[in-house]
Amino acid sequence: MKAYIVLVLLILSGYLYSTTRTVALDGSQQYTTIQAAVNASGHGDTILVYPGRYIENVITNGINITIASLYSIDPLQQYIENTIIDGNLESCIKITSGETITINGFTFVNNEMGLNTYSNRTGGILVRYSSLSLFNSVIRNCTAIDAGGLAASTGSSVFLSNVDIYDNKADGGGGSSF
Repeated sequence: MKAYIVLVLLILSGYLYSTTRTVALDGSQQYTTIQAAVNASGHGDTILVYPGRYIENVITNGINITIASLYSIDPLQQYIENTIIDGNLESCIKITSGETITINGFTFVNNEMGLNTYSNRTGGILVRYSSLSLFNSVIRNCTAIDAGGLAASTGSSVFLSNVDIYDNKADGGGGSSF
C-alpha cells in the first residue's frame, strides 16, 4: 500500500510541475522553433506556438506533450490559418516513439508549390506505435510517396476533432492512410 501511495504522489508531482514553453519566430518568446521547445520539454509539458510559418520537421522524441497554437487560449479561426507548420517537402510532424501527443490549432502543409521532387514517405503527420489527438486543425497541400496528409500505422491510435484534410497527394497509399 505504501508503494502505491508513493507511486501516485510521484505521478501527481510530475503533472504539477509541467511547464508551458512558448514559441515565436520573431524571438519574443522562449524559443524560435517548435523543435527546440520539444527538445527542452518533459512529460506533460505544453508548447504554445504563436502565429507564423514554421518551416521545420518536428519529431516528438518519445515524450508525452501538448503542442498548441493560440487557438487553444482564444478560439479564433485566424490562429489556425496563421500558425503553419511547413514540412518543406518532408513530414511536418513525426510521432513514432510510443508517445501520446495532443495537437490543437494548426495548419500543416509540405508542398504548396506542387513540386514533384519529394522523397518522403509521409507528408503531413506520421503516427507510428503512438497516440495522437488532433483538434481544430487543417492538413492540406501535403505530398508524399505513401500518405500525403496523415499516416497512422498498426499499433497507433488517432483521434480527430474538427480537422479538415484536403488537397493532399500520395503516389502509393493515398492522401491519408490508416
